[in-house]
Amino acid sequence: MITRTLFEAGIVSFAITILLGPIAILFLRRLKFGQKVRSDGPARHLSKTGTPTMGGLIFLTGIALSTIWFVPFNPEAILVLGLTLGFGFIGFLDDLIKVHWQRPVGLRAREKLAGQVVLSLLAGALLVLTLSHGTEVIVPFSGFFSPGGVTLDLNLGVFLAFTALVIVGTANAVNLTDGLDGLAAGVTFIAPFAFLCLALLKGEVDVAHTMAAFMG
Repeated sequence: MITRTLFEAGIVSFAITILLGPIAILFLRRLKFGQKVRSDGPARHLSKTGTPTMGGLIFLTGIALSTIWFVPFNPEAILVLGLTLGFGFIGFLDDLIKVHWQRPVGLRAREKLAGQVVLSLLAGALLVLTLSHGTEVIVPFSGFFSPGGVTLDLNLGVFLAFTALVIVGTANAVNLTDGLDGLAAGVTFIAPFAFLCLALLKGEVDVAHTMAAFMG
């Protein structure tokens, strides 16, 4: 049953993306929301000038609608979705600056990083203070040496810093691998699949549905 609904969440997200894609691309072309390529970048990237940007809105719409449909009342899943939309908003501002103000660089790296850190700290605080999650962290692969794994009980400050490091690091690892060369689909399938497996191992089925929506 769980496997079927996970598959359905991915399919719904995929279907929404496929349906919205052509419409959104046509709309963005008419608005002249095209990619601005830096002149100091690789020469092969210059051919990508004018490629419709803000395409992330298409994926975010599919993820959001699929998550709301399959897990409408789960706080953890909604927190993951909210954090995703927050990071998406940073990307939207980045693209808007590139297109509207004709600045190929968009947001500066430190501006993006600052926004991501703030959102990650907020998500960590909500997880602990509002959703009553503890600040324990299981050491990866420690289950090979101790049943249930080795758990570290961190204080709130260290936990929030660790949470921000993991979230920002993961997001930027995907972002750096992605780019103008069509790698987004592969990367955004592999990374959520790993988190889907971890969510299922921890019994967080609703969060797993959100990850399935990401994969779609």
